[in-house]
Amino acid sequence: MGPRSQEQLRRRWTRRLEPVVAVLTLVTACLSGGCTSARNTLGTNAAACVQALPVAARAVHHRGSFDGVILVDEGRLGQPDQTALRAVLDQRAGRRVTTVCLVSYSGEFRLSQVDLPTGSAPPGGTGHYAIVVVSPRGVQLLATFVLSTQPLGFRHNHLGP
Repeated sequence: MGPRSQEQLRRRWTRRLEPVVAVLTLVTACLSGGCTSARNTLGTNAAACVQALPVAARAVHHRGSFDGVILVDEGRLGQPDQTALRAVLDQRAGRRVTTVCLVSYSGEFRLSQVDLPTGSAPPGGTGHYAIVVVSPRGVQLLATFVLSTQPLGFRHNHLGP
């Protein structure tokens, strides 16, 4: 095998292993007590979303870099500015959605490159973020948004309070 073939093989395996590494990291954190409280030191309550990670990775076809995951509850989904989104999610889930997991990826995305694309394409047709919406109940893919800017803070640049 030549150096070029080895590099292609390494890249292919790296892309396939990224979601596995993310899941193992979250599981390790949970087992070591990081997920035993309602919120850990990162300020996230997304432990319920561990099972959503492989679903989200498949929705973006393992493209981009994983940025983070957020659990969004009834209070946030029920706000007046979320009415249209709520209707789409309820319809796709076949029931009233009370919580969702939002999984963010950064990279270059087009609506045609993700599963269940929702909303309009960003200017130029390519977005820098894909936000995957997964129902933690039944681990069901509900929507994928391709956006130019990230609407929520998925990244945590430091540990501690």
